Amino acid sequence: PADRREEPRAVPRPVGAGPDPGAENANAMTATLPRRTLAGIALAAAAFASGCAAVAEGKHAPPIQGDAWIQTAKAPAPSTRNRWALLVIFEPGSEACADGMPDVLALKKRYGPRGLSVVGVTAADAEDAEPFLKDNRIDFPVLADAEHVVDSFGIPAVKENHTYLLDPAGVVVVQSDLVKAEQILSRYMR
Repeated sequence: PADRREEPRAVPRPVGAGPDPGAENANAMTATLPRRTLAGIALAAAAFASGCAAVAEGKHAPPIQGDAWIQTAKAPAPSTRNRWALLVIFEPGSEACADGMPDVLALKKRYGPRGLSVVGVTAADAEDAEPFLKDNRIDFPVLADAEHVVDSFGIPAVKENHTYLLDPAGVVVVQSDLVKAEQILSRYMR
């Protein structure tokens, strides 16, 4: 019949032809990329394929869990539930992250005594993060080795601070806008 269509067929590789050169080139290319970059590419591809995006305003934040807490020797790991919380995802080697920390610390100084919990997250290990914390006078708890948390927020690469103001129910109220975050905190944390 005229409406019958033929499906395209894969062309078999001749016996003894060796490996597919396209596959070899792909393997050589990915072998030179850092693991973090490959993970970011995979996450971005998965997010694109599934139609989902990074954690957005109005959505519940993923849990902040891990064992590599820094600066919590006197207290248990901090909670971001049942209180206002400012979550800061940063990369210790980033100058842009260092430049943004004074604004985060100012919010902590102003609203911390009123109950604001400030929590940092980095994919770097504790050894790499500690000099950054010291140089930038960061005095809030930080979860290191937390690539799983960074990934759960849908951030493929951290080049600047990603801040999330969470309400007591754990819902993201403001994302990456500390001016707007302060306006909301001034209204609810008098």
